[in-house]
Amino acid sequence: MVGFDKTQFLQQGFHVTERGQHLIVTTPQVFASGDPARFFVRRDFDNFIFDDYGSTHNALTLSLPNPGKATEVMSSMLDKLDSRIEFEHFTLIRPTKSNQIGVAFREFLDLYAMLTTYQPKSSHHQESMAILENIYRFLKERYNDVIPKVKYKGLSGLNHKFSFQADNTLVDFAHPNGQSTGALLRKIQDVKLVYNDFKFNIILDDSNQRKFDSESRILSSVANIRPYSLMLAS
Repeated sequence: MVGFDKTQFLQQGFHVTERGQHLIVTTPQVFASGDPARFFVRRDFDNFIFDDYGSTHNALTLSLPNPGKATEVMSSMLDKLDSRIEFEHFTLIRPTKSNQIGVAFREFLDLYAMLTTYQPKSSHHQESMAILENIYRFLKERYNDVIPKVKYKGLSGLNHKFSFQADNTLVDFAHPNGQSTGALLRKIQDVKLVYNDFKFNIILDDSNQRKFDSESRILSSVANIRPYSLMLAS
């Protein structure tokens, strides 16, 4: 391609072929589908255009368990990057001046590094995130200051995580089982020995009423217990 030095791509070990007015640059990064991450470079008067012609979206679609999420994932990844790559009609495109080709090149590599290693969240993780989001909205309506993911050191010296701090109340969500109950009892008692002005709230999953009744009786000795379904209904 006239006016473009492909040496900088070759020196870094990328496979470069010339087709008509385009350079096709294939990177070592590979999607789960087996498709390599690649882009095309063409001249546009005094500028150059990096364009993937939809190949990235297609490769990601073939790689995801839910192909319909490809557009959302690509948009989300681009939002996390400080780049000038545009994403429209399933296509990545990046205009650049000749003296900024290296910058555009790195932006594509950074994006491909994120997309080729992307792991979708499990359905269990998505459900947990939705529960925490519901709790956050519930707390915001009732407290002045709500902080997610707080840590406090107990008398034992251990750092204990809580889902939220709402004013002077530490809030956790839990599923009712013996392991969760034991862990909650230990950390609340440990933190109470240092911060005696804190209150403790546990929002407990009550989809299994028998387990809820059993574990809530034990946990009520150290914290205020609220059924999750009751929280949703309030």
